[in-house]
Amino acid sequence: MAAGALGTDTAGSVRIPSALCGVIGLKPTYGRISRLGVIPLASSFDTVGTLSTCAWDAAAILHAVAGQSNDDLTASATSVPDYLAEVSVPFGGARVGVPNLYFHDIIDPSVQEVFRRFIGRLESAGCKVDEADFDGISEVYACWLPIRRAEATAFHLRWLESCPSLYGDDVRKGLELGRQVAAVEYVNAQNSRPLLMERFSSSMKGFDVMAVPTTPITAPLLGQSSVDVGGRTLEVYAALNRLTLPFNVVGFPAVTIPAGVSHGLPVGVQLVARPFEESTLLKFACWLEEKTGPYPRPPTTP
Repeated sequence: MAAGALGTDTAGSVRIPSALCGVIGLKPTYGRISRLGVIPLASSFDTVGTLSTCAWDAAAILHAVAGQSNDDLTASATSVPDYLAEVSVPFGGARVGVPNLYFHDIIDPSVQEVFRRFIGRLESAGCKVDEADFDGISEVYACWLPIRRAEATAFHLRWLESCPSLYGDDVRKGLELGRQVAAVEYVNAQNSRPLLMERFSSSMKGFDVMAVPTTPITAPLLGQSSVDVGGRTLEVYAALNRLTLPFNVVGFPAVTIPAGVSHGLPVGVQLVARPFEESTLLKFACWLEEKTGPYPRPPTTP
């Protein structure tokens, strides 16, 4: 229907639908794209991102919309490179880190198998792949949750109190939970983020990108509220954003690319880089397209 689209990503809302639909979803570094005109959910995490069918298109869209805005204090003043020129530069075999802790603890075996085959293709294409870990990864959800709840409720409070019936049940219940977040809990969560960013950056030393699954499951059924994953029952929402929200907490750029198909449904792999290294992610994704051929697509149905 379109060459590309924009979305917002607070816990994975660009990358998750992209992975489940077999397209490319880029969440840039926090502040890389101005949020002017975007209704916030949680201002500390909200990031404008792109959805496209190839990495070159993602670079083209990012090139058009990235940059500082004097009317958006969260937009970064970091200079914007020529992304289209960057992705055209020849790219050699990358150094790829593959974290095992957390990202493979709760995952559908068929999704894990698609990921394993994807890593095999990277190695066959000349990438140097080594095990790695994001130091502090187990702490990200406890950091994300109070900030996400408190900031969303703070923005919506006037309408939540004056016209609560206009909200859907699930949204209204989520906003009510934000009232329960104590100020000290919110402040402590915010204060923990710089250390997490530092630890994640340290974990990436020696690697160009990290590769992890985008979601631990394929697309759930419409109306499905829970899912069994690796012997555990999780709410669908919690399952889908489990592997994406860590990079909202630290603000690192991440792109999901199609990796294969499981039971007829798309599976995505998430590539992660250091802040403001979107060029590295997109250049690597373009190189993969050239090296390994078109991304696998789900089968069409009549």
